[in-house]
Amino acid sequence: MELESLITQLDQRQDQVLIETALIELTGQDFLDIGVELGFADVPGVEETGGFGVTGFGLSSLVDSDNDGIVDLRVPNVGQGITAGILDGDNFSLPLLIALVEEKRDSNVLNVPSVLVNNNSVARVRTLDEQPTTQITATGGGVGAGQTQENFAGYEEAGITMEFSPSISASLYLRLDVYLEVSTFIGAVQGAIPPPRVTRTIETQINVPDGSTMVIGGIVIDNLSETRTQVPWLGDIPVLGRLFSRETADRDRTVLYFFVTPHILQDSEFADLAEISFRKKLEAAKEIGLDRIRKIDPGFGVEDESGSSISLEGFDLPLYTAPERGETDGSGVGITPYEASRRLQEDADND
Repeated sequence: MELESLITQLDQRQDQVLIETALIELTGQDFLDIGVELGFADVPGVEETGGFGVTGFGLSSLVDSDNDGIVDLRVPNVGQGITAGILDGDNFSLPLLIALVEEKRDSNVLNVPSVLVNNNSVARVRTLDEQPTTQITATGGGVGAGQTQENFAGYEEAGITMEFSPSISASLYLRLDVYLEVSTFIGAVQGAIPPPRVTRTIETQINVPDGSTMVIGGIVIDNLSETRTQVPWLGDIPVLGRLFSRETADRDRTVLYFFVTPHILQDSEFADLAEISFRKKLEAAKEIGLDRIRKIDPGFGVEDESGSSISLEGFDLPLYTAPERGETDGSGVGITPYEASRRLQEDADND
């Protein structure tokens, strides 16, 4: 009898936990670059000695085209935005160069996965973007010496990884182990060089009432970097100082919110799971169409006598009534899950 009782206690169906999550990530980047370069030269002649003066802030390269020891040509380093100026003077081809660029980058990432997991088990959800990389190898001597060969060298991954491990208490609270990793590419693959990547990680253990929503994260990052290169004193003159300086400003903003809502599913006939599945099918039917849902579940939806489909919008199937969420009464605190299940069965038999 003792062995049979022990087997009865161990041979119990594990309750399941439906974990609904929502990951919201807002990122923005603002970049501004304003620079002006000036130049003046009086090239030496037969009867006079000339002079020259230039400002340089990385907008161009100076070249001595006639090898007389004095730079007489400015070659613009054309980048993004606008690069313009006057390059042909009477004696010197670099009077004025202006470069202006402003870049704005905004992204909004919304990820709403749901996962069903047994009590005391682990669930993992991954959504990855894979960028291929290459490896460059040099060939040996002989014909074609010095040539290079580019081969595939695997993938660089970035995306979202979530791990959950729920443990149900007798008082209908959950101890939830949560691991979240969010990584994002901030550039493109260029040959053998992997793209830049930013990774954010949250790992925590929480106690949450059944059916309640908790915010894990709320990471807010706002980085502002300003750089000004200028000619001393001249660059401090209001308005005119722009002619003798280069100014850059770079601002990065990141906001990350992670919402978690666990639901304990412990109905012996799986009615709670059936109701949740029905609601999810209704939501999917609005997004992808009823015909596609019927490819998975041919019996989903109804038809009238004429054979036309009846809209299921707003239709609610009363399969299951959820129990009260949160903590039970004092008599249920501290008892084992088996004892809690036995009491529920006794109450159902008495009714």
